[in-house]
Amino acid sequence: MTLADAFSKRFAGLPRAHGRYKVPTGIAPGKKRSGRGETIREPVSVELWQAHLDGIMGLGIVPIRDDGHCVFGAIDVDRYDLDLKALEAAVLAAGFPLVVCRTKSGGAHLWLFTNEDVPAELMRGRLMEWAVALGHSGVEVFPKQTRLAGVNDVGSWINMPYFAHEETDRYAIDHGEQLSAEEFLTLADQRALLLDALEGYQLPTDDLIEEWFLDAPPCLQTLAKRRFGEGMRNNALFNVGVYLRKRFGDQGWEAKLDEYNQRFMDPPLGHKEVAQIVRNVAKKDYIYTCSQPPIVAVCNKQICLTRTYGIGQGENDPGVVFGQLVKINTEPPLWIWDVDGARIELHTPELKDQGRFQTRCMDVLNKWPNTIKPGKWAELVRDKLATVEVQEAPPEASPRGQVWYMLESYCTGHTQARSKEELLLCKPWTDPDTNKTWFSGSHFKKWLDQQRFHCYAPQLWAWLRSFGAEHTFTVIKGKGRNFWMVRAFAEQSEPFGIPELPEEQL
Repeated sequence: MTLADAFSKRFAGLPRAHGRYKVPTGIAPGKKRSGRGETIREPVSVELWQAHLDGIMGLGIVPIRDDGHCVFGAIDVDRYDLDLKALEAAVLAAGFPLVVCRTKSGGAHLWLFTNEDVPAELMRGRLMEWAVALGHSGVEVFPKQTRLAGVNDVGSWINMPYFAHEETDRYAIDHGEQLSAEEFLTLADQRALLLDALEGYQLPTDDLIEEWFLDAPPCLQTLAKRRFGEGMRNNALFNVGVYLRKRFGDQGWEAKLDEYNQRFMDPPLGHKEVAQIVRNVAKKDYIYTCSQPPIVAVCNKQICLTRTYGIGQGENDPGVVFGQLVKINTEPPLWIWDVDGARIELHTPELKDQGRFQTRCMDVLNKWPNTIKPGKWAELVRDKLATVEVQEAPPEASPRGQVWYMLESYCTGHTQARSKEELLLCKPWTDPDTNKTWFSGSHFKKWLDQQRFHCYAPQLWAWLRSFGAEHTFTVIKGKGRNFWMVRAFAEQSEPFGIPELPEEQL
């Protein structure tokens, strides 16, 4: 097995798309190396891996596959003043089976590998928990999604290690020592987990944090481990006060606030400052200041929503986490939005209107996000549009184009009717005299839903007419039924050839 084959097997992600990244040269140390990344809707091949390992073109792989499973994930520590050896020491001390790799800009990817398919939701959940335990709760975690929206969605890719492997700056370390590409693969195999081990993995406990910040927002737990230094103490203690009031109610939390001040503020704030913070927290509308320092840098909203004393009570909190917004340049445009790690396809009116968006979430994700003020919804969408990822797509990737190809699959791959009467059994039937295939529109719509391709019936009927399909009503065995007719698709007339193998392979 070649090195490219081995990397392709270890990083087996979504096979139908990949990322490509070009990094400019001459970037000063400690600065983010901002290049040009793009998503390519073409299969991942060993040749692409070879080009990556040779330093010709960087490769990005989408961890999650169409079935919602994966065999690798990563914590992306996006800091460029990072002490890689100290981070690895923390990983080893915690007992996490992660492989620490330097990124192209001096940050770190903490890779987790499995020896069998595991649900992306489990992989993502474990890595978010471990990021919090390592004091990096605000970082990105891959896979970014727990499910893809459908055939138009390709998820989010992550840059691969060992670009230009013989002289790479994207290397792994083991006990502080730099590893070759071959040594990295060996270590990855050694630390890879089975599904049962990942499901049953128990976090190491921190008795101090468990006692003082029981079920608190992960940002406070992360910052408390480091202690709150000068420049962040006032805002930090305010958020600690919000936590204490949620945990202990309106009686007794004020006295506890000074105890937390003495233990976790470095140095502790004076009595006048603590008294002012008590007055501020005691106001009726008290919420965490998630968008302000020092909280914003280590915010992990998805975990915070699950905590007893976390966020989620504010009138303008939708109760879900909104991730990346992607625009597919089809006609009309198709939007894909990450909601709590699950992806949902939207049309522009559903993106603009909060009520229609909530309906779409209920239909596809079985979730009903909280209603926020219209102005806040508009602000949220505008913020996402400011960083929208635009992906070009071939004509067949549009909803209309996808329906055409799925109609062909339905009419040729579905169980065929042997006679017109079997149309009543919801089987497509091809009339040999007219060379037209008859099918039930309602059953075709149901079949599309089963393939996770959802569209409104009026739009589907309009697309069928644009294909030249005809609507007809006929009586079969005394029953009147509506059907559609479309010119029969060409079928494969020759079988696939069986390749000859050398005798030793047989």
